[in-house]
Amino acid sequence: MQQALILSYIVAMLLIIVLGLVGNIATIFNLFQKEHRRKTITGLMINLASANFLICICGYPIAVSAVGKETSLLNQNRALCGWIAFSSACCGFAAIFSLTFMSVQTYRGVTRLRLKGKASSSSTKTSFFLIALVWILSFVIAAPPFFGWNRFVPMETGGSCQPDWLSQSVKDILYLAFLVCGGFFIPLCVIFYSNFMIYR
Repeated sequence: MQQALILSYIVAMLLIIVLGLVGNIATIFNLFQKEHRRKTITGLMINLASANFLICICGYPIAVSAVGKETSLLNQNRALCGWIAFSSACCGFAAIFSLTFMSVQTYRGVTRLRLKGKASSSSTKTSFFLIALVWILSFVIAAPPFFGWNRFVPMETGGSCQPDWLSQSVKDILYLAFLVCGGFFIPLCVIFYSNFMIYR
């Protein structure tokens, strides 16, 4: 039974990796076409696809390898455990923040269209600034366990790592609150507000 579950997990993850790589490469290629280059959120869409592509090459293969070997690989190697947790978190937050800024840019574009009768355009400098901000915010939220604010621990399955959600330390609980608020709750509120204002 255990072998069947491991095999199912490996097959599913390999399928996700292949589809993720192919789909995101195709998306990036498509977004570089001439008709998309001038669109306000194209840079953020490319960034979103790039974050998803990176997790397919930086995080998932290590998880598959750890489960496939049926060893406590991530228990034994703290650096590897930290890398898989950090890369997964950083790319995941980059995707969330890309979606957040896309919703804000769309809201700004719709507002400008309503008020001035013309669509909003975004400069290349603005796009680069937003993309840089996405990765800086992602790093700020994902990296603290490397510096002693909480820690990365293997998940029960042994196939990945995560922050220590079970720690009773006040310091660790504060980090988890920071992670949940900064990485999920605030972006969700911004996305909800932006979309509400667009469709109201």
